[in-house]
Amino acid sequence: QNSKKSPHLDLISQVDIQLRGKEYLYLDQASTIHSFAKIKSDLNKISLCMSFFEILTQLTPSSVDDPEMYESLVNFLNKVEAVDTKNELNQVSAKFAKYILRHLGYPETPPASIGTISSYFESLMNRKLIAKEIV
Repeated sequence: QNSKKSPHLDLISQVDIQLRGKEYLYLDQASTIHSFAKIKSDLNKISLCMSFFEILTQLTPSSVDDPEMYESLVNFLNKVEAVDTKNELNQVSAKFAKYILRHLGYPETPPASIGTISSYFESLMNRKLIAKEIV
């Protein structure tokens, strides 16, 4: 289906939307705030961002506003877009992973029996991540 709003509604974009309706919400308007083009041109960055989107979708309640998490996600995306090396990307990723854990009330360090941060998130979600390892 073709829509004037659809170019604004792709993954890894910050958009401003306006919804309407009472029982069912409908998208009335959409405009792009930031498209994160440098992320979209790098498969490693795309994969990393998709992993974090999956984690946030699974571990945060839907329909609950969390302005601090939103701002932290936008900050994370800006940092991912700005980094140039794999090492910098890993540092940004590890810092955001620890923030998510802390913000949601989990210990920042995985138990010794679990090992990696990715495995830790998988244990919290009770399923495997679709995308690659986080760090």
